[in-house]
Order: sequence, then C-alpha cells, then structure tokens
Amino acid sequence: MRVLASILVIFVPGSVLAQPADPVETPAAASSPAPTPGQTLVEPERPAFDIDAAIARGVAKKADELLLTDNSFGKLLMAGSEFGTEGFSIRIYSPETWIAMRAEEATRKYMRFTRENITPEDLAPLLRVTVYPDMPKNMKARGLADSVKHAVVRDAGKTEAVQPINIEQFDESRSNLFGAEVKRAGAHVTFDLEEVMRLSAKDPKGEFLITIVGESESEKTFRIKERHLAKLRLH
Repeated sequence: MRVLASILVIFVPGSVLAQPADPVETPAAASSPAPTPGQTLVEPERPAFDIDAAIARGVAKKADELLLTDNSFGKLLMAGSEFGTEGFSIRIYSPETWIAMRAEEATRKYMRFTRENITPEDLAPLLRVTVYPDMPKNMKARGLADSVKHAVVRDAGKTEAVQPINIEQFDESRSNLFGAEVKRAGAHVTFDLEEVMRLSAKDPKGEFLITIVGESESEKTFRIKERHLAKLRLH
C-alpha cells in the first residue's frame, strides 16, 4: 500500500509570512579624511583682506608695486662711471599686493582675472621678494657684476634673522651691439609672513630689514619703512 504524506499548514488570522528583507545600505556620515600619523589637519584660514578689492585695483592697473633700488653712497658716486654697476634691487609683495599684481598683469594682456584664477598658493601667508642681480652699466664693468646667493629678513636691531622658505634662481643677461654678454642670477625668495611680522613688531615703527648676499659675499641691506609697509598694506 502506498502512503501519501501530507503537510498541514496552519494560517493564523492576522499573521503574515514575510521573506527576509534585502539589506539596506545607509550612507556613511561625511567626515574629514583621517590624518596620517604625525599630521594635523588644519582648516585653511580666510585671508585678512578684501580679495575683490585687490582684484579691482589690479584690473584698474593700480596695483601697489614696491621696488627698492641700491641708492647707497658708493653706487651714487659711481653713477656717471662706465665702470659702475647698478647694485641689487628688490620687488616685494604681500599676499594682497601679489593678487593685485597678478590681476594687473592679466589685464595688460587683455585677459580676464577673477576669483577663479586665484590659487591657494596665492593666498598663502608669504612675503614674496624678487631680487635682481647687480648688473654692470656697460661691458667694461662686467667683472664687477654679482649674482644673488641668499637673502634673509632681520629685525631693525639686527639681533635676529628669518631664513627664507624657498629660493628659486633665475637668469638675467645684458648684451651690447658687438655680441658681448654678461649673465648673472637673480632669485625669487619667499618668507613666512607671520615670522616677518613678528620681527616687525619688535620695532616701534614696525620696520625691518631685508639683506641680500651676493655670490662674491657682497651684501646690501634694504630697510622696510613705515611708508613701505603701508604700500604693502601690512600696516
């Protein structure tokens, strides 16, 4: 005899047989990337100046430019001599005047310059100094020309010096109609602006010094005065 097995399923009123639900992914909460060992993540500081105003000055071709040249007695004495040199000279930029300068350069090339053209590096708290080499006034003095070797910022009392963050050399050359040429190195130098202003604060007027050292170990010191600080918009 064949026995048929049967399965009795009893449904209880109000009950539901449900299939297990598929797992639901929940979005992870947004978080900052974890710092690597020894690293601290710091939110970038907002610049302490009006970016749009700086751009506007540059677009209007009114960027503040601070150019200092060697007006020492020795250079003035040799001003009319064919064996003289021009001396070292420097251009200085704060973050605000740097952006204004970039905007003016773009404008002079008939290019637009807006906030989108500004990089985090442009806003970095740096004092940028372009140092031009001591070039001869003519080829007879080319042996006296000198390249830029180093630069430091010192307090007005000459008790402390701030070393540059970076020095990038560039070549500058002069030639005459007869094919003679002299080439010397200048330098783009950057300093930590906070450290520079710390030295500036040691002087009642906020003045500080920038000293250039030549390859021949010659030196030229420029004093950054109150009127210069105002032009850099640091005072």
